[in-house]
Amino acid sequence: MKKGIRVFIFITTGLVILFYLAVTVSLPIKKITELNQIATNDSVFMKKNSAIAKHPKLLPLVKEKAFKEAMITMAKQDSIGLVINFKDSTASLMLNGVEIYSSKIIRYKKDQIFDGIKAPAFRKIFSEPLHNYNEFSSVIKEPIVVKKAPKDTIEAMKMSTLPDTIVPEPAYVSYTLEHGINLIMVQDKWISAEDRKTERKFLADLRKQRIRDNFSGLFNYSKSSYAPTIIIEMSGREVRSIYRALPYRASFVLLL
Repeated sequence: MKKGIRVFIFITTGLVILFYLAVTVSLPIKKITELNQIATNDSVFMKKNSAIAKHPKLLPLVKEKAFKEAMITMAKQDSIGLVINFKDSTASLMLNGVEIYSSKIIRYKKDQIFDGIKAPAFRKIFSEPLHNYNEFSSVIKEPIVVKKAPKDTIEAMKMSTLPDTIVPEPAYVSYTLEHGINLIMVQDKWISAEDRKTERKFLADLRKQRIRDNFSGLFNYSKSSYAPTIIIEMSGREVRSIYRALPYRASFVLLL
């Protein structure tokens, strides 16, 4: 009897593991299909864009055109937006079509899902700025610096030459954009103990996200969703500067 129970548990566990692995593999495929259907389910849009649907080699041109159209739309807005160009590895803050700050992307990693988006869907999704509807950061958005008023002009001069004693926070920012896309900006070097603590949280968050996606598919596959992720590494100073410059509901333009 006990042997039979052990065999049953062993078989059941094996089936659950196999099912979990199957879900892990199928969720990204499901997400690619969902993204492509944003275009294919719109018959009017597909009729207007039949040429790019028939000629996959036009995809690089479609990406460029979508990028420029999104830039034009962003230029009409009165708030600061972020333009990320993976071709020249830059992340630029834009206001009314003018670049006000540019940062060099040191390294980046993007989900392979983005390579599976076909031209019509790419045109429809990325020809408009994407907005974030959620964000998390280890950086204080609006830091408050308390300074003692100088007694006289001599003391004021001394204070102006003192080095900045504010210890910068570890830089880790995560945005959830439209269509379930995750955009993460992190500092490229983790040096202090506080840095390494934040790095562990960053990596743990990524693991939790994948496990959460997979288990949601395990118990309710029809309503489960995979979150394609883009990770950008820059200097901590630049991550903090970009995060603090962007409004709470920001616009993002991506050239993938």
